[in-house]
Amino acid sequence: MTEEENKKKGRLATAVLAGSALAFSSFAIGAPAAFATAAQSPEATESSSAAPETTESRETPVESDSGETSDEETSPEEDPTATDAATTEDPTPTDDPSETSQPESADDGSTEVDSTSDTVSPMNQESPDADLDVREGAVGDTVTVTGSGFEPNTSVDLVWAAQAADAERIQLGEVEVDGDGNLADGASFTVPDGSLVGTHWVYVGEDGPTLSFNVVSDDDEAERLVSLRTNPGAGAAGANFEVNGSGYSPEGDVELAMVSEDGTTILEHTAEANESGYFEAEFAVPEDAVNGVYDITARDVQSDSTTSGQFNVTNATLTIAPETIDEDDFQETGVTHTVDGLREGDEVQFSVGNAFSPMEHLSDTATADEDGVAEYIVQPDEEDVFIGNYSTQVSYVDSGAEIASGNFEVTSEELQLNLSASQVPQGGSIMVTGENFTPEGDVTLTWGPDAESVEFQAYENGEISHSLEIPEDAAPGTNDVTVTDETSGDSTTRELTVTGDPVLDPDIDLNVDNAYPGDTVSVSGSGFTEDGDVEFSINPPVGEAVANADGEFNAEVTIPEDLEPGDHTFTALDVESGEEATADFTVNDPADQVTEPALSIDPERIELDDFIGEEDDDNGVVHTVVGLEAGADYTYAVSGPEGVNDFEQTETANDEGEAQFVIHGYEVANPAVYLGDYTTVVTSVDPDGNAVELTGNFSVVSDDGSAGDGSGPDGSGDYTGDPVDMNGSALAQTGATSGQLGLIAGALLLMGGAFVVFANRGRLFGRKH
Repeated sequence: MTEEENKKKGRLATAVLAGSALAFSSFAIGAPAAFATAAQSPEATESSSAAPETTESRETPVESDSGETSDEETSPEEDPTATDAATTEDPTPTDDPSETSQPESADDGSTEVDSTSDTVSPMNQESPDADLDVREGAVGDTVTVTGSGFEPNTSVDLVWAAQAADAERIQLGEVEVDGDGNLADGASFTVPDGSLVGTHWVYVGEDGPTLSFNVVSDDDEAERLVSLRTNPGAGAAGANFEVNGSGYSPEGDVELAMVSEDGTTILEHTAEANESGYFEAEFAVPEDAVNGVYDITARDVQSDSTTSGQFNVTNATLTIAPETIDEDDFQETGVTHTVDGLREGDEVQFSVGNAFSPMEHLSDTATADEDGVAEYIVQPDEEDVFIGNYSTQVSYVDSGAEIASGNFEVTSEELQLNLSASQVPQGGSIMVTGENFTPEGDVTLTWGPDAESVEFQAYENGEISHSLEIPEDAAPGTNDVTVTDETSGDSTTRELTVTGDPVLDPDIDLNVDNAYPGDTVSVSGSGFTEDGDVEFSINPPVGEAVANADGEFNAEVTIPEDLEPGDHTFTALDVESGEEATADFTVNDPADQVTEPALSIDPERIELDDFIGEEDDDNGVVHTVVGLEAGADYTYAVSGPEGVNDFEQTETANDEGEAQFVIHGYEVANPAVYLGDYTTVVTSVDPDGNAVELTGNFSVVSDDGSAGDGSGPDGSGDYTGDPVDMNGSALAQTGATSGQLGLIAGALLLMGGAFVVFANRGRLFGRKH
């Protein structure tokens, strides 16, 4: 079988195992009734009967009114469901057994989850999350609710309901949610008047968890929220069936009766609840009982609290064939269910499930034929195959009364792998189980994006069981869980989704690790909250950015002019999470700042009319040089079109190492000779005696913006006349202050090397046109 086939066959197994085993404990083999419907949800619908997993300790058959023999009662020492409860949640002991948390049941007889469990199913335990400051109290008590992970700046409703089928829902109030998704401080509710002693649900918002709360009372006679289950829920006269219940007065008497449709009591018995309020008893249906649906009533004597279930006395029987089937045959031919003893036209429901949940996709109805026989074949699609035990309950469609129940098993020689949940929150855990592995052989479990692995051994029967702990910092997402039988080399895989907040690992990178005040620094980051705000600081704040959907950003910040020179920490704060990323950063002393030599030309493209004339008339192209040695000579040489002579001149830089000169043309007979491209080269020597060469370019264009090549009378064609000169002269420093030149120097330094700054000479130096 291919790996993909293995994956398909396990999808259903993963889904049905997503509910807690405790919640569906009533759907054990031999106890298929009701499929623990109420255990899945507080809104359970009523059904005829159900029972938790049977135990060895129970009452012996009770004598009927007809004089049938019976044995003395032997009370169970412990409620089997209470045992589960004791291991699932609140470990705090109580002196009064009646106040201890215990599983409750709906009227359909199915076992509810432990009263201290936070939700009905682990599938609901992810996000949002909530808790109560106490898990039990009396009517009128105030209970505080805390929670997180809700939609920020909204409100949620608190709703109260008994853990029983069709229980009334009571609005407790509305709780505000703050900007961080937390329930407002002081959120609380009051245990409603009229609440019976027993376990109740507290719904925290429509999408929030369902919490449980145990109502207690100092009054031993206070009415209690009691439950009753029958297992099975149907059988012929003379058959035995079990009755059990919870929520009764600890060590108190429970009066049981079997009452026919006309009100005749055909069976009575008194049972005793154990210290947890749980009881078990076994009835024998009188041999002379007529067919029909009987009420099974249970009355808590001390509190006079009463509930009831049903048992259907019927001659109808269910035959399942085959009772064991290979998975391939299950898909090809299915399992035939035949019910005999019905009346023609009876419509019956075949409800199929396993120990964990009902399987509605395998369930359907059938109508009895003229012989009183109804037949239904359970046959799955390939993706529906669950390897293991199935249970089927047959009931009347109109009344819901149980008719019969039975079991069958689907087997496979392939490796089987089940996860107790298909989703798990960060920091949570799931049970990984399977079968058909090499007995006592080595097994390797691998999961997660980093292929983390753990090794363990299979049991002697070839089954495996391992608790997979999910780290708190596990990244949310869907991962493969692969289990390999090291002996055979076979493996099988299931998908597991980790839920929760993204794991942030903010990191930043600066393009430089030092800069001068006023400099611009580029910063990039990753691992931040998606679409979240990021704030930068070197103490003081220096800027902000918004991360993209991948939690990344690119930004620029300016180093404050007044920031003290020295070592600093550059911090990028993820505003939503409070996580930070830092980098060491040095602010240089401006006194040590050295301006790199640079040349700027303004403008780089000049119209012919503006190029011709004297510099005093604001004509020509201004060249600015910074970063030269103070007082050093520099030479600038300009070459241009064919008809223009090259120009070269030597000048002296000022005390700041700065210089300016202008290049312009003369009034000549054919001005178009100046049209074209020019190159300026500035040479000097630095303090270390190394040659410095700076190059820039500019163009002279016609008034319409077109460029010529400086030849011919109109600037095009071969030039045949005498070459013309251009002139260059240093500008007096009164035209531009050292501060203005310093600004240019700073800008050039920021932009690096000999990068050319675009600046309008007239704006910079106050020239007038």
